[in-house]
Amino acid sequence: MPITPDAEAKITVGDHELFALVFNEELKTRPVIFLHGVTASIRSWTSHQPSYLCDCLTWYSLSLPGHYPGKFADDFTAKDFNADTLAEITASAIRGLTGGEPAILVGHSTGGFMALNVARYAPDLVHSVASISGFGWGKWRGFIGLNQRMFRRGILGDLMFNAEWMTASSIRGVYRNAQRLGIVDEEELYDDPLLAQLLSRTHRDFRRHDREAMAYYFRYMPDIDITDQLDKIKVPVMVMTGSDDPFVDPDQSEQIANATNSEDYYILKGLGHFPMLEWREVYDEFLSRWLMKVTQDDPRKK
Repeated sequence: MPITPDAEAKITVGDHELFALVFNEELKTRPVIFLHGVTASIRSWTSHQPSYLCDCLTWYSLSLPGHYPGKFADDFTAKDFNADTLAEITASAIRGLTGGEPAILVGHSTGGFMALNVARYAPDLVHSVASISGFGWGKWRGFIGLNQRMFRRGILGDLMFNAEWMTASSIRGVYRNAQRLGIVDEEELYDDPLLAQLLSRTHRDFRRHDREAMAYYFRYMPDIDITDQLDKIKVPVMVMTGSDDPFVDPDQSEQIANATNSEDYYILKGLGHFPMLEWREVYDEFLSRWLMKVTQDDPRKK
């Protein structure tokens, strides 16, 4: 069954707006904050979560800057799209949610990048980090890498991206098939009724994303590289990647693991970009085990 949040919170950072879904706030344990990938949604985390998380911990699903239902400030421009500004916006939103208590950050893809980015920028706010299919350098490959290159080809590339975006926004089947490009083992996955519900919810948000905000991610992420700063991260880091990820080079996860001296580095053989969907049981086991490890000293935990 999909997981129903207790509440939805709006966080204002200057003139930026971010939103979070709130779960188990009454438990008041060390906060866990989930960060989704580019063009995804705060509702991306409302299925396929391990029961340990759902039953025992206070957790939030926080939107990336510029993602619906949030938005960038009206005066946000291309020069503002850099690692430090994105970290400052996200760190301020996290501070607003937690009151400054160090949080456990779990990010997928661009959310994994953002979790690491906040950890190196505002270490006082971060207790530990899990990077799932994450990266330090925002140069992607495969289908989404093609979109990055397309957007950097001037007016023609912009027109092609607009046409592609409008088609995926209007036709759910096109959106669904675009997600399939990140998956290696589809057969069992697409028999899962929860997946259809998840894609329906996230597609509704996808249609409402500001296209220009999404354009910033595709056009300028290749210019953002924090790999030489990953060694500044001194908190525990868990790294998980599919060995056949078609969107983010798995070598980036190896770089993250080495730079942060990770003791929890998992390469899931034969999987793609979405291990939480492709091999849910193993993903649940590894994430639950790691969450138990990093919360074992929290006396508030059930």
